[in-house]
Amino acid sequence: MNKAIKSYFLFLVIFLTISSTVSAQFGSRGKEFNYVDAENFYKADNFYDALPLYQLLLDKHPRIIEYRLKIGICHLNLADSTEKAIEYLNEVHSRKPKEQNVLYYMGKAYAINYKFEKAIETFNEALTSAYVSSKLKEEIPHLIEQCNNAVILMKDSLPVSIVNIGTPINSVNNEYSPTISADETTLIFTYKGIKSTGQRQDEFNRSEVNGNFYEDIHVSRFLE
Repeated sequence: MNKAIKSYFLFLVIFLTISSTVSAQFGSRGKEFNYVDAENFYKADNFYDALPLYQLLLDKHPRIIEYRLKIGICHLNLADSTEKAIEYLNEVHSRKPKEQNVLYYMGKAYAINYKFEKAIETFNEALTSAYVSSKLKEEIPHLIEQCNNAVILMKDSLPVSIVNIGTPINSVNNEYSPTISADETTLIFTYKGIKSTGQRQDEFNRSEVNGNFYEDIHVSRFLE
């Protein structure tokens, strides 16, 4: 395997490994705030903290489709639980076929779990559905193209073991978006978690009990 391919797989392994680190470490403010806090986390793309709150809401109100849909979308964005996204989103579609945009998210869930033929089928259904937004439909042809490319590439794939690289890079918090230098000695990545500068904050960078952690940039250098 040449150096370029090695670099690609090193990047892939680190990306998947550090993207799968999930930890919900919010401070509970009581059940009356669960939905408010879940929505705040969700809208900030903080799916790690949103997920357990939506799960609490669904456990108490299992007939509310919104909670099940958003749990599915959270799992879709958490690398170590993407298979659960298929389960939840299929359940949403089964219970409420006209739920807005569920076909789009189902297609993405199949694609991210390597079920490309099923993803293409679902995306094509989404394209003709009156219940998928025009904005999301604009993305679908490119997603279908990616799935078709993936089918071809998977026929000539190489076996890769994904292993958590552990400390000092990975922690129980979120490390993601890695970039590796050309000589493969420096790793730059994003961190969000309990050691984030400023701790939990609102959108105006004021301290807030169930605010969001904001991103710190970390640099790690390989020493022989």
